[in-house]
Amino acid sequence: MRFLIKYGDQMLSGPVTIDGEEKSMSVGEYIVHGLNADDVRSQNPLHNQIIEEYEAHLGTPGFMANRYFVSHPDPAVSGLVTDLIAREYQLSRIHNKYGPVKKDEEMLDDLVPRVVTELKWKMVKVRMDQVRQQLKEAQEQGNHEKLMELIQEMTVLQQAFKFISHQHGERTII
Repeated sequence: MRFLIKYGDQMLSGPVTIDGEEKSMSVGEYIVHGLNADDVRSQNPLHNQIIEEYEAHLGTPGFMANRYFVSHPDPAVSGLVTDLIAREYQLSRIHNKYGPVKKDEEMLDDLVPRVVTELKWKMVKVRMDQVRQQLKEAQEQGNHEKLMELIQEMTVLQQAFKFISHQHGERTII
C-alpha cells in the first residue's frame, strides 16, 4: 500500500513485459496490474477499497494518490493512508559510514516487483491456512464432498505457492 500511495505516479525506469509486450508503466499501474492479473484480494477491506479507487483514477491527469487518500471522506481510509506514508524511519549515522544508503525511490525497479510478489505469496499462504482449517472441519464432520473440493483447492494453492516462491527467490517450501 505504501508504494502504491507514495510512488504510484512515478514511472519504472525500464519497460515491463506484460502479455508478451513491453510497456512503460508507473509504479501504480504495475501494482494494480500485478494484483488484478492473479485476482489477488486482501483480507482487509480498506486495502481493497484503496486499490479499487486507485485503479478508478489511473490515467486521470493530475491525480495525486497521497493527497486524494489523505483527505478521503472515509476517516478509516485517510487514517490508514496517513499512517502508511508518515511512517518513515530515521537511520543512525552508522548506516552511512560505508557510503550513502539508497532510498526507496532510487530502487523502485527492484523493490516494486518484489513487494507485489511478496504480497501474492503472503495472500496464498493465508488462504492455504484457511483451507487447512476447513479441511480439518470437513474431516471431523465427515463431509466427503466438501473434503474433495477443499483438497482440489489446496492442490491449486500449493502449485501457486510453489510458483510464487520460485519467483520470490527460491524460498524453502515445507
